[in-house]
Amino acid sequence: MRRVAALGKYRMTMITHETNDAYHAHSAIGSTSVKKVLSSTVAHWRHDDFKPSTAMQIGSAVHALYLEHDKPLVIKGPETRRGNLWKNLEQNLKPDQVLLTEADYDKAVAMRDALHDNRDMQQLWERDGWTREASMYVDCKESGLKLKVKSDAFNKKLKTMIDVKTCVSAAPRDWVSPYGPFNKFLYNVQACFYMHVANLCGVDINKFCIFAVENTPHHATAAYTISWQTINAARPLMFAALAQIKEAKSSGNYKTGWDGWTIL
Repeated sequence: MRRVAALGKYRMTMITHETNDAYHAHSAIGSTSVKKVLSSTVAHWRHDDFKPSTAMQIGSAVHALYLEHDKPLVIKGPETRRGNLWKNLEQNLKPDQVLLTEADYDKAVAMRDALHDNRDMQQLWERDGWTREASMYVDCKESGLKLKVKSDAFNKKLKTMIDVKTCVSAAPRDWVSPYGPFNKFLYNVQACFYMHVANLCGVDINKFCIFAVENTPHHATAAYTISWQTINAARPLMFAALAQIKEAKSSGNYKTGWDGWTIL
């Protein structure tokens, strides 16, 4: 379903059940672009060649099994990716379907089950009012760019958004560490970006939660909520990256900014 509206000075579009391919093909700027610029440069972002890894495919499968369990999105394949059976299954995949080997499929199911076994997550997830996998597009006056997000799920009643993360370690000691996954992968900026776009689209979000599940047995889980202090600290980083993207798109200059000599 597509909903287009003008909210004051902002024009927004919300699409439920949009395919991942359609979302990624849209030219609007998403959080992945913002994080790429912050972690490298606009040159690296401009020439980034995304290639999904096996770990990413397992992550997509966990998302589908947990968030959209009512849809046949995860296909259990043979033991190996070699041979005609795998090739035939791969060629007949429908939009958003993920094909996994037997072992990887069993791993994804175990990770899904681990998320269900987390009482804190389930108490939140079982509340009424969740909208899953909705794409949101909006013209952002502050950045001068069209922005997009596709959230795992949000709840207007609870003013809450959740994001499922597969990871090596879900341990709080690692997630609060400046060298842990939360800071390494700029999840603070992602959360800030998602909340910014959602709020521009008229979806009032004031709480962002992460459901983390480890990708090795016994698939330990941990639930996280991001403080407003952390969100607000990420805002200048987010807008700095958007300003770089805006400048590069306007000038056509996608350079690293590494000119000259650097003293080591």
